[in-house]
Amino acid sequence: GSGDFKTIKEALAKVPPKSASMYVMYIKEGTYKEYVTVPRTVTNLVMIGDGAAKTIITGNKNFKMNLTTKDTA
Repeated sequence: GSGDFKTIKEALAKVPPKSASMYVMYIKEGTYKEYVTVPRTVTNLVMIGDGAAKTIITGNKNFKMNLTTKDTA
């Protein structure tokens, strides 16, 4: 994207841990092919995109890759 970070993962690394106030992350329109994991230390985070059809986070983890439901949100 044209923002401060090229990936959502890069942006998450800059989110302050255990924030007492709300931290809003705006994710621009586009398709992001990455696996997003929000660390347990990140609190009060809100991610906002340009809409479900415009801001897409996708990946291909599945059962064949030994992924079980306990490893997902």
